[in-house]
Amino acid sequence: MRIVACRSGGEVFNWTDGDDPEAEATARATINRLLEFIHSIQEPRNMMRRNTSFQLYAWTLFLGAFVFGTSLAQQGELRNRMEPHENLTTSGQPNLDSLESLAESGYTTIIDLRRPEESRGIDEQAAVEGLGMSYINLPVDGANGINYENAAALNRFLSGANGPVLVHCGSGNRAGALLALTEKLNGADNEAALAFGREAGLTGLEPTVRERLENPGTE
Repeated sequence: MRIVACRSGGEVFNWTDGDDPEAEATARATINRLLEFIHSIQEPRNMMRRNTSFQLYAWTLFLGAFVFGTSLAQQGELRNRMEPHENLTTSGQPNLDSLESLAESGYTTIIDLRRPEESRGIDEQAAVEGLGMSYINLPVDGANGINYENAAALNRFLSGANGPVLVHCGSGNRAGALLALTEKLNGADNEAALAFGREAGLTGLEPTVRERLENPGTE
């Protein structure tokens, strides 16, 4: 989306917001630049008289841009988005806006770790395939699904992808947990695998992952 800030009908600032989690910071920075511009054109002799009106104008503009910029970021934002390494993103459940943003950004594959009975709010497979991406469902049943069989399957899917991949569950926790085990399968030691899992969204399933890493034959 395109955001334009205008003064006296003339374009002053113009920037484009897509799937950008930094939209709020962009809005803040832009408004700060606009405030500097406003103050630079004030005549010293009129400063006291115009100070109050300028402040009201500036705060109104700032609040409007803050709310609008945040709203734009949320439209295509992936909840709990993580980037553990190049071409691999993990997150919670995506919505249609975020899937569209991913497709526009060149993502080729969406790997869904949620069980069929979990509510997604959209027909995810139809949405993904309608956007030209590949959809793969690898159901992971909570802690019981954090095992090396599923990790090996995920590894195969990742290896076969021909571009950037999103791996998601409901919150990102299962994605990070299973990716920790894929790192172990790929030769990482336990601590490195665990660290990678955290970078990929691992939170509450960390005790399960530790147990799997330390006792790979007892799952």
